[in-house]
Amino acid sequence: MNLVVVGCGYVGLANALGFAKLGHRVACVDADAGKVAKLDVGRMPFFEPGMPELLRSMQEAGRVVFTGDLGSVINGAEAALLCVGTPPSEDGAPDLSFVHAAADDIAKHLSHPLLLIVKSTVPCGTAAALRERFERAGKGDLVRLASVPEFLREGQALKDFFQPDRVVIGSDDGETRALVDSLHAGIEAPRLIMSHESAELAKYAANAFLATKVSFINEMANLCERTGADVRDVEDVLGSDPRIGADFLRPGIGYGGSCFPKDVGALHRMAGANGYDFRLLSAAIDVNNRQRERFVERLERTLGGVKGRRLAVWGLAFKGGTGDARASAAVDVVRALHGRGAEIVAYDPQATSAAADALPDGIIMAPTAVDACDGAEALVVLTDWAEFRDVSFDAVRERLLGPCVFDGRNLLADLGLPKKGFTYYGVGIQA
Repeated sequence: MNLVVVGCGYVGLANALGFAKLGHRVACVDADAGKVAKLDVGRMPFFEPGMPELLRSMQEAGRVVFTGDLGSVINGAEAALLCVGTPPSEDGAPDLSFVHAAADDIAKHLSHPLLLIVKSTVPCGTAAALRERFERAGKGDLVRLASVPEFLREGQALKDFFQPDRVVIGSDDGETRALVDSLHAGIEAPRLIMSHESAELAKYAANAFLATKVSFINEMANLCERTGADVRDVEDVLGSDPRIGADFLRPGIGYGGSCFPKDVGALHRMAGANGYDFRLLSAAIDVNNRQRERFVERLERTLGGVKGRRLAVWGLAFKGGTGDARASAAVDVVRALHGRGAEIVAYDPQATSAAADALPDGIIMAPTAVDACDGAEALVVLTDWAEFRDVSFDAVRERLLGPCVFDGRNLLADLGLPKKGFTYYGVGIQA
């Protein structure tokens, strides 16, 4: 097919390049002229493993182009994918202004039948509202509408595109569902067919459940610290149960990123707007917020205060494998430590620039993980970058003034750091 993808963020680019690889011809549209200019010359606007290489190969094959002018490409398209952002507004509800603007722009230029696929994460009723917008514009008879939520993980976006657990297709008519199914030819995964409303809600449900799972294991880790149990043993027992599974049973300083906090908050507000008190979500949100505070308080209590102390921080991204620092628990912890008077020297392989705007003045950025340790009284690990496990801890020990390691991700728990002369503090671990 000839496709138009509206929005060149993580979701938009992963879908654009993925469908191009499957043999479709894709035109990507974004209102950010700087982003379009970068992509046009083969430069990625963010870090995502595998995407730079796929971008170059698809451009060389002539299967993907970039533009800021929707009108120049929409009438050559058989399908369009809405992949624009839905950031939280002040009250926590998703801001649908970008979705509405994109739909209105399509309606303005549209003169032929089009399959419109909503990939953006949107609340129940959005598909119906979009249908009304097209009808008011006199284009309702030209548009077939489908809700196909994305389930991409940053750091693994391409893997999740080509090898998804499922493809959710929300639509009220069989022909539209068949068109969406044919678009995904070449992707071997179950097709889950449902209404627009179910597809819209299912995306929020998936992220909220996983976030709740994270908060549960964090509560267990906190209990382990009080009882003498080791959360790693508890993880093994829970993870080996097929009814529960091992994924997202990693305690630490809490979840973050561009999806979980936004989607959990949106679902919580959606429940309230429909007269339902979703108490489990309230608890998950509260636990996640308190987890950062507990980590900072434990560090401060153990060191006898942090004011005037130099601390080495490894990690600013919300998780390893991505340069994204949006709603990052690591950034929250750094801000809290800095606010208590600590001198922070931080290192992150990819997220330094992304985190800079969210960090207060005075945070020092180191060129390497070992350099961050120069003269520090403790090492604080806040992001689970795999490369941190490969650092020479003999070199780290030489650079640190104090031998303490506070591991907010339990990333280094099995490396035997106490035998190397460190005092190690994990989350829910009896060192």
